[in-house]
Amino acid sequence: MKQRLALALTVALLGSAGMLSAQQAPTKKPEAKPAAAAPAAQTPAPQAQAPTQQQAAKPAQPAAKWTADQIKEAQEGLKRAKVYNGPVNGVLDAATRRAIRAYQRAHKLTVNGELSDSLLNMLKSAR
Repeated sequence: MKQRLALALTVALLGSAGMLSAQQAPTKKPEAKPAAAAPAAQTPAPQAQAPTQQQAAKPAQPAAKWTADQIKEAQEGLKRAKVYNGPVNGVLDAATRRAIRAYQRAHKLTVNGELSDSLLNMLKSAR
């Protein structure tokens, strides 16, 4: 009889501990309950809130890696390689990315339209 009672008490305590760990920390101190009272129904753990429409629509912006001067150097190299005829303005825009892809294809590089350190060095030395 004592073993069954101990087992039931252990199961009840473990279940309560699991439910408590799933809940958020209470904002106020819980009231003491009498030992003889039946356990009250516990509320389910709060659900994580879905991101708002504005948060979901906003893509993560990576930190700017290239300075305007570096992009200008790349654009000048792309002009010398005759794959870019846009302005040398230091903006990594769609025309510059197209030119980068054309240069990458012509030099059998991975074609991704992205500027890299090695590509920038190649473009600086392009004649």
